[in-house]
Amino acid sequence: MRVGIFAKTFARSSLGETFDAVRANGIACVQFNMSCAGLPTMPEEIFVELADRIRGEMDRRNLLMVAVSGSFNMIHPARGRQREGLQRLGILASACGRRYVSDHAVYRHTRARRYVALPSG
Repeated sequence: MRVGIFAKTFARSSLGETFDAVRANGIACVQFNMSCAGLPTMPEEIFVELADRIRGEMDRRNLLMVAVSGSFNMIHPARGRQREGLQRLGILASACGRRYVSDHAVYRHTRARRYVALPSG
């Protein structure tokens, strides 16, 4: 077993400083939160360059991203909030290299070099 932590526990002024603080405490596994990279936890879009930068910063420090924070209230009484949460979760999943498909949307890497929600069918 390896010890891990929420990367946000060591939030610093830059992504590199955050990861340095994780390593300085002898931790090699993190649950990543996009807020560590200056975005909302559940962003509307994630540019490929940022995803590549996060991966590079982690690789330089020999850190493993074992999870990504993607929590939202799935039972919110406002259906619109539920849909928005699912859409943003799909964007996170897409940025993690997975294809996320629901009845409402397909999330994929676009030519604009960002991860966005696209209408299905």
